[in-house]
Amino acid sequence: MEMEYSRNFKINDISYTRIRSRKSKHPFHLILKSFWLFGLHLEGYNDTTLIFNVFFKIWTVIIIFCYHSWIVFDVIWYFNHRVHENALAESVTVWASTITFDFLIWKRKDIRKLMEVVKTETLKLNEKTRKKHEKKILIVVVSVWLYVMIFVVQNLVFCVEKEYSKQHTSSIIGYASQGLSPSEQIAYYRLNGCLQSFFIQGLLTMTIALYLLLCLTCKKWFQHLKKQYSNTERLSSLSETERFCSRFDELSKNVHLLDQVFSLPVAVWLLMILVTLCVRIVLILNPLLPNTNQMITATVLSFSRAATALVGMSFIADSVHKKAMITLFQLDSFPKVGKDALSNAMYQEIHMAFTRFAFNPTQLTFLKIARLNRRFLMTCIGMMSTYVIISIQLYPNAKRGLGSI
Repeated sequence: MEMEYSRNFKINDISYTRIRSRKSKHPFHLILKSFWLFGLHLEGYNDTTLIFNVFFKIWTVIIIFCYHSWIVFDVIWYFNHRVHENALAESVTVWASTITFDFLIWKRKDIRKLMEVVKTETLKLNEKTRKKHEKKILIVVVSVWLYVMIFVVQNLVFCVEKEYSKQHTSSIIGYASQGLSPSEQIAYYRLNGCLQSFFIQGLLTMTIALYLLLCLTCKKWFQHLKKQYSNTERLSSLSETERFCSRFDELSKNVHLLDQVFSLPVAVWLLMILVTLCVRIVLILNPLLPNTNQMITATVLSFSRAATALVGMSFIADSVHKKAMITLFQLDSFPKVGKDALSNAMYQEIHMAFTRFAFNPTQLTFLKIARLNRRFLMTCIGMMSTYVIISIQLYPNAKRGLGSI
């Protein structure tokens, strides 16, 4: 009777969770709604109207054209101008943002599936934990938008330097300003900078924030599972052990889906961070120029995002792996009565659970090559420091800039 009651309760609980999943808001609804501005609809369950869907598809087509036009005009610019540090830093960011956008479009079905899983699993958490997690999401979203607004506003605050078009890559707006008066050209340059900061920097920052929040959510799942089976009596029977292993494998599968979706964008972000920081740091070491303050502001903003991304990805991703491993070792806390050995079936179940984890660990990776952890962070920092030092040594203006400090 007790087992039958437990199974009925589990079935009713699953049905109730599905009903709640349909009616309640997605825990990531604020950040997912923010992606609408970038032409991306990543939420799994779609309750929008037909008119909205039509207008949104039109908006998505416009955004796709804008991102790829930035790349086209970026390439054209290099045929007519000498490579400049500002232009190179902007180009790397534009390419990274466009690749991220294309990848999100390409993997949108997997992302929507992941978001459905996130919504369902988050509803299984207790109310206190869920509200605390939603509060963290709100703080992150507000911080991201403040960061993006600073990037946009700095294009309006600082003066536009002379020969702007020779030091910055152009877009369709820049080419449209040719032949206009200097004051009108400055207005076009400011508009181009604001749009590029919003759509390029905004998408990158928002996607990095989404990835970090998803990693934190995965960590919450394993914490919840560990707490559920913290009582050793829960794992005293074969059926409970099988249920624990099945639940653990399900959560691990969700983490692997997250890694499958974001492993390539993570590699693109890290490459962008490496090149951009090297170029920006060398750039501000030039002898004092009229636009030095603006370059320092851009470098500080880029460095703050790079530090948050690197430290966040390394520490949070590593914590997901460690939390999964600690949760799995709950199987080692089964009650031992005297010297009685485990039954063959239970021993086999536990052995298979550890074997699956050993051959297919629950982890987040860099292109499926290296696990994101603190060791990987130190490798990235060492590599970036090496390239910055080499760049300073090979760049003559940087030495003169250091001498003028």
